Amino acid sequence: MKKIIKWYILPLGILILSLVAALFAGSKSISVKDIITVLSGGGSAFQKVIIFQVRIPRIIAAASTGAALSVSGYLIQNNLNNTLASPGILG
Repeated sequence: MKKIIKWYILPLGILILSLVAALFAGSKSISVKDIITVLSGGGSAFQKVIIFQVRIPRIIAAASTGAALSVSGYLIQNNLNNTLASPGILG
């Protein structure tokens, strides 16, 4: 059970925390209260544009790119049976 927590739950938690932290990263700072207000349907039009048209698409693009890169790396390692392409060497 401890291996499951260590190898699956912890990285998933780190991923979720970094995705949430990416909502706050940008040249225009928006407070936690304002982000919660925008996500619940309120807020100004300027804040809605920043959240829904800039930050959330950026988060989705980054997460999907990372997932695609990890899957392609796995497929290359699996199909080529190359010991030099192990995660410890190329990772």
